[in-house]
Amino acid sequence: MGDIPSVRQKRILAWLQKTPTLTTEALVDALGVSLMTVHRDLDTLAQAGLVEKVHGGVVLVNPPSVPLAGVCRLCHAPVSARTSFTIQQENGESLEACCAHCGFLLLKDYPAARVLVHDFLYNRILSADQALFLVESEVILCCMPSVLGFTCLHDATRFQRGFGGTVMTFEDTQLYLTAPQTHSHHN
Repeated sequence: MGDIPSVRQKRILAWLQKTPTLTTEALVDALGVSLMTVHRDLDTLAQAGLVEKVHGGVVLVNPPSVPLAGVCRLCHAPVSARTSFTIQQENGESLEACCAHCGFLLLKDYPAARVLVHDFLYNRILSADQALFLVESEVILCCMPSVLGFTCLHDATRFQRGFGGTVMTFEDTQLYLTAPQTHSHHN
């Protein structure tokens, strides 16, 4: 399990929710990987704006603004407010997913009256059918392929230039993730 970067990064974020400062030495021990591997994982999280690397460790960026909302209905990972995907059903029940990837997969089995997603850059809640999604960027915060939501095409394409991936509409993202040839897996 220590060999999959997104799994390690998800674990680091979960630990930082409980203890907002961790040492790199503690992460090496806890994850069972090299110091360089920990630094690469922290670099990825720092580039995504989730953590700040400090001498000898890492701190959670703005801990109050990234609270855990619950547990993902699909993969049981912690749900961060920054990447959550909410399916509101007609019966009034809400299903939380840790990321848009899990949320889209849940939509196959749970029809929605409304779907909400967070804009990755500004943490604004928006209707998922109005959002644009960056699929398979180099920023992997949770499950693979990575799916990040954006309010507008301008922001999504600017982020795409820096981190790769493909910008898709709600419908295109849903088709892509549920197509038989797509290797959708959870980490």
